[in-house]
Amino acid sequence: MNGNEVKEIYDLFERQIPFYEEFRDIGRDNLEIIVDEIVAFIRFHHINVKNGEIAKAVVGISGGVDSSVVLALVKRALGAENVIAVKMPYIGISSKESIFYANSLVEKFGIQDVREISINEAADAIIGGVGRSGDDLTSFVKGNTMARMRMSILYAIAGASGGRVIDTCNVTEIRMGYYTKHGDGASDHNPVGNLYKTWVWDLAKFLEVPQKIIDRAPSPELEEGQTDEDDMKITYRALDLLLYLMYDKGISKQDLIKDYYFPEEVIDMVIGKIRGSEHKRHLAPVCKIDL
Repeated sequence: MNGNEVKEIYDLFERQIPFYEEFRDIGRDNLEIIVDEIVAFIRFHHINVKNGEIAKAVVGISGGVDSSVVLALVKRALGAENVIAVKMPYIGISSKESIFYANSLVEKFGIQDVREISINEAADAIIGGVGRSGDDLTSFVKGNTMARMRMSILYAIAGASGGRVIDTCNVTEIRMGYYTKHGDGASDHNPVGNLYKTWVWDLAKFLEVPQKIIDRAPSPELEEGQTDEDDMKITYRALDLLLYLMYDKGISKQDLIKDYYFPEEVIDMVIGKIRGSEHKRHLAPVCKIDL
């Protein structure tokens, strides 16, 4: 069986749970340290030490846990008055629940500068124009177009306000390439890009993000009914453990199978996604000419 033949969503076997709990507790036992380091990181990138001026944080909020955690962190680092929260629904695909949760989030953290900008008109103009030019876009390409529209909006607001656009992608998404190139993967800096999804969930509880947001099934909402785990064919807890063992511990494929009980086809699937998305994690190559 090769990596493309994983049919069901893979979750951990019972005998893998102790390994996961050991990994999970690394983040859970260090939440205060994580928050302190992220707050310092955000302040470094936003506060001018010479004159004390603060560049506002521009955060796209979706009602999901990652953007909620980032919003809570930038509020803690800079104060609510220096945060611009932006809701960017695509009406017809973005769920009503997402807007509701985003509203409850800004209310919870006292964010006053809240914008809601529908991306339908801008995204439909591009999708329709390309379609009329002769290309029939798939739902996947349309979804990426929506993600890039959202980032364009955030940068327009940042340009007008002198702010900085904040990335909300966690390290699990980054390593898997589960984001849109020049879309949600674009930013001025990323405060949570070294945190696994497992740790983000625990951090959300620590920062008092509303429990209903924490409990939601993660989804980019670029297609109706879409979820992260359906797309990736693996649960976050299984994926986080596997990535941690591969990247942080340097465990070989052979030992992942023998000592940690991961099926070979699951490992191959994940490695295939990592390799297939490698281009997203690097700047575009430049042809160097020596004259």
